[in-house]
Amino acid sequence: PKISSKRTSLVKKYNFVNGEEGWSKKGSSSHSTLISDSRGLVITKNPQKSLADRWESPLLPIEQDIIVEGELLTESSQSKDGFIYVKLYKSCNQKYVDGSYDSIRVSERNLIGKANIKLEIKKRENISCAVVGFQSYSPQNGVSVLSSLEIWSGTVTENLGKCRYNPENVPDAIMFPNSHGNL
Repeated sequence: PKISSKRTSLVKKYNFVNGEEGWSKKGSSSHSTLISDSRGLVITKNPQKSLADRWESPLLPIEQDIIVEGELLTESSQSKDGFIYVKLYKSCNQKYVDGSYDSIRVSERNLIGKANIKLEIKKRENISCAVVGFQSYSPQNGVSVLSSLEIWSGTVTENLGKCRYNPENVPDAIMFPNSHGNL
């Protein structure tokens, strides 16, 4: 599909100059791979492959389609490292537990060096909140840094061409990033 978007208003801007800016550490109990420094939110190199360690934003109310843009640095000689994702929730009062989200969108993961990432998400009727996350696919390969992130409301247009699309409900147990399966 071809996706286009038009930003209308800035919902939230993170530059991480003043630290974590409300983002929380998720994953293993030690969170030893997650730090923040002058570069931004960092997932350090870890030979133990702590794949579940990740950063997550506070719940953000959404009323329109959203466009998420960020600057990501992957200090690795291999691909498939840092990426961002957006979890969508039916309610902003919903208990904040992994697996309780309605759906998820994941950015490109084949990035090496500095890259600008963009996720364009069409708001479904029953969605009212989102959480943006930052994770590393292969933390044993190198360091990943999220240096800035902007969340915009706007209009997202999807052109499926001649393809027909029938939405499927995918069980939460196989949704990424919790599964780390072969997606």
